[in-house]
Amino acid sequence: MHRLRRILFWVTPALTIFVVGFALFVVGAPRVQPIARLWGGPVSGTGPLIWRVEAAQWLEEREVPLAGTSLQVLWRVNGSEAARTLRLDDQGEAFVELPRPPLGQLHVEVSREDGQTLASGELGSVSASHWLGQARRRGGWIDGITRGELQIRVAAERGVLAVPFTETLLVEVRDQGKPSRGARVEAELDGTVPERVQQTTDAEGRAKLQVAPRHHVASLGLRACKAGTCGSFHCQLPVIPGALWASLKGSTLSIQSATPNERAQYTIIGEKGRVAAGQVQLRAERAGSHKARVHLPGLPQGPLWAVVGSESGLDSRSSVGWPLRPELSDEPFQTLDVPDRLLLDGRERARQAESRRQRLAQAIAIVAALAGFALMALLLLEGGRRAHRQIYEHLARAGASHPEELVSEKSTRSALAVGFLCLLLGFALIALIAVYRLG
Repeated sequence: MHRLRRILFWVTPALTIFVVGFALFVVGAPRVQPIARLWGGPVSGTGPLIWRVEAAQWLEEREVPLAGTSLQVLWRVNGSEAARTLRLDDQGEAFVELPRPPLGQLHVEVSREDGQTLASGELGSVSASHWLGQARRRGGWIDGITRGELQIRVAAERGVLAVPFTETLLVEVRDQGKPSRGARVEAELDGTVPERVQQTTDAEGRAKLQVAPRHHVASLGLRACKAGTCGSFHCQLPVIPGALWASLKGSTLSIQSATPNERAQYTIIGEKGRVAAGQVQLRAERAGSHKARVHLPGLPQGPLWAVVGSESGLDSRSSVGWPLRPELSDEPFQTLDVPDRLLLDGRERARQAESRRQRLAQAIAIVAALAGFALMALLLLEGGRRAHRQIYEHLARAGASHPEELVSEKSTRSALAVGFLCLLLGFALIALIAVYRLG
């Protein structure tokens, strides 16, 4: 028994340090957690749900795309459910289309093939009108400097321009508030092709100029005259740096980039919300641009916009929602730049799981430290008592008179107090190391 006590006396501190260190530095160490996010448009309305799913390995606010992984997206409402399986690309993203659910509280889960849930939660009801109301619109009649008796206005037919793609500028000439038919319009442009254009206004007092910006800063100077009455107009043209260009012919969407982008994302928007969305690979063309074509059957009638960009989420200043059917209105269209809306975020779920695991590890470390301290205290106390008895018995056998006076309990208690304090300092050091590690 004495030998066992000696072994425990020497092993307990080392074992306690090992258990506390293992709990804090191994079990409680930050771990990589797979997470998923769900991006999209209106949840309520008509038509299918088109979402963009992105997944990543998350570690202390750092993320690495979870590329090449298969995920399942499932919605459930009022006993009905629908699911789709998708495979993430090398950026950890994929688009998924599900049928529109019935009315009710919509619950969505994103999980891996092994059943591990990466994100789950209830989606709030977001109407198409509310979603479109948050859109960024650019374009319309351009502010400029007007001089002379004729009034001149200019607008980009599709809201803005992008290098180096050809767009139409609408020119309107009025005389005392009425359309000036047959006015001769001369345009001088800087930073575009061509640099000079001449046109004559139609019965509505309008003319169209085909221009392609060469630089991100371009300007326009106009002079219009009719029967000796003239006017002038000067402005900066609305060129969007880094913008991709989109147009629609029939049911085929064309997306072009002047720079070597490998991919592009697009969202087709109608008056009632999101119509289609996806991602395409851009291929180099002979002219130096990069292009992709997307077949979109079943597009609704009426105005449509294509929000295109090279960045995920279409939330940058270079993302443009190009009007696809400008012929439907005599007035210039504005762009409709609507970024994806974050519908579901698995980071909070990962944070909570990490927090629970680390708190459990800390609790185990505290229990281990207290148990080690208590065991060492008992061993020290028992060792002190045993030593006291042995000294007393030894003095008694040696024939010492009044051995109890030579071995006083006061001196024994003092020695035990010193031992306890040393023990406390040792375990306080363990606690400081744990606090430092957790901080």
